[in-house]
Amino acid sequence: MSTPSLLTGKWLYRAILQQAKQLPDTHVTDHYLHLIRSDFRKPLPLDRSRAYDRTVQAQKSPFVRRSQLLRRLMAANDGHLHAIERVLDQAYQRKGKGSHTLLEPFLSSSRQTKLFNSPSLRSLLTSPLSHTSRNPTLKQLDTPPTLPPRAFPHSEEARLLGPLIPQRVKAIRKRYWNSQTGKIKKPLSVLVVQESEQEREEERMKREDLLKKVGLVGLGEELEKVGRERLQRLERLTCVPPGERPRRSRRLRGVSSALTSREEDGSSTWTSSTGSQLSSTAKEKDEGGAGAKTSNPKKASSTRTMTTTIPNLSLPKWSTPKVLRPRFMRRRYEALLEDAPIVTVEGKAVGTKAGGDAKRDGDKNKEKEKNTSDGPAGQERQVWVKVRLSEFAKSGNGRMGKVGEEDAWWMDR
Repeated sequence: MSTPSLLTGKWLYRAILQQAKQLPDTHVTDHYLHLIRSDFRKPLPLDRSRAYDRTVQAQKSPFVRRSQLLRRLMAANDGHLHAIERVLDQAYQRKGKGSHTLLEPFLSSSRQTKLFNSPSLRSLLTSPLSHTSRNPTLKQLDTPPTLPPRAFPHSEEARLLGPLIPQRVKAIRKRYWNSQTGKIKKPLSVLVVQESEQEREEERMKREDLLKKVGLVGLGEELEKVGRERLQRLERLTCVPPGERPRRSRRLRGVSSALTSREEDGSSTWTSSTGSQLSSTAKEKDEGGAGAKTSNPKKASSTRTMTTTIPNLSLPKWSTPKVLRPRFMRRRYEALLEDAPIVTVEGKAVGTKAGGDAKRDGDKNKEKEKNTSDGPAGQERQVWVKVRLSEFAKSGNGRMGKVGEEDAWWMDR
């Protein structure tokens, strides 16, 4: 990949569109095409004052942002890992402005009070699958550990120095709320599961009641549908398409090539303990001592090749571009599902269990509501909130991942 020249105007627009159309995923291509076209067609502000026109940053920021986007798309098409991961995160709303769309219903109910009263928000915070650092406990959510002893009226410090004013306690709780909600991994999808498919006439009413009990009133049906479709698409992309033969791993290809070269060249030997191939000439050079190696250091250094594709840039992330094979892309989708928690809201009767997933995930990943009367018959129901990962994720929800078609094909061999 060569460094893009100084492109402006329609030439920059055409170059970005060309790179976006070459991305290996159609969903990612559609996302960036819509993003680019809407960005270039954005009208200028009507209240353009003299200070706005004279600001260099205001004139340079659109050009710099678009040039960085062009460079990122070129790096992704060339196979640089960090660029591919960022492009996928942006397109599937793992990062950026779109990532807060599904998180907003969890925060809207407690944004004013700064209290963790929503059961769905408490489930996200206490689950290790959806927290970027060490997840807090339920007791820490009720009583933040950042509160000083003077915040408690019956403490010794409060008796000697006086209790803290309510404004100070409220400010400490607000900072703790902001810090914890900023460490939540954005959920990929929110699934509302009904106990049975009977009584379809009251399905919408039951769905609204379930979401109201767990504090997800702002979750619309369209938002839930988009999240479900995105989850199904990622799970489908992690599987080997029918009719495609899985490729052998690079390690096995290297072993087979070494064995074939050993048969052709009789002087070479294969050491099974280290798995390395040593030729007879190499052994003689090693016996000669280290003097032969250091006799011509310039020649040894000249044989090293740098695979950096961008001039004047020798960072490690730019030095090893990959080949965008189907197997490589499937591994990227599995890693993407690893950082994408799935929230399941499930309504169950009192006598039934909430499923094996809730028991395996532990008490941290679910919130149990009080028994309420739901339906014309007055049947007692419970609402369960579970946080889990997809079965197609890299770690398989903290356990062994699901055996896919590619793994099954290798196990049969």
